[in-house]
Amino acid sequence: MFPGHPGAVGRARRSHAERAAAKLGPTLEVVRLPTAADGRGDPEMVRHLVEGIDVTAVAAFDDNVALTVLAATRRTGHRVPSDLAVIGFDKGQHAALREPALTTVRINATAYGRRAARISLGLDAGDWTQPPSEVIVRETT
Repeated sequence: MFPGHPGAVGRARRSHAERAAAKLGPTLEVVRLPTAADGRGDPEMVRHLVEGIDVTAVAAFDDNVALTVLAATRRTGHRVPSDLAVIGFDKGQHAALREPALTTVRINATAYGRRAARISLGLDAGDWTQPPSEVIVRETT
């Protein structure tokens, strides 16, 4: 699920998600998440995903979008993760505070930044010495 217009970062994340889905076999469907007037996720979107088209998991653009999905599931009465698994991205500070605690992907932004700087300066970027990202498994998956 993506917010309004995700820009370059959103396009890159979508491209990575499409490649991963092609390798793993599931169908990837990008859904724009409308926000309710109160700022929480639209419960009808969650109801449509779970009941209308039988979606079992949401990989959100970032933790904020994932938290919006979780707020909407609470309003529809759907249970996470048994009715709908949810994973965020960026390991935001509020991900662990939510009940259920949000599973998220943490990227090593410092390592990415150093590598990008070395490449842009024409220096040897070297090999990755640690994983560029990791899944922080919590209660929503």
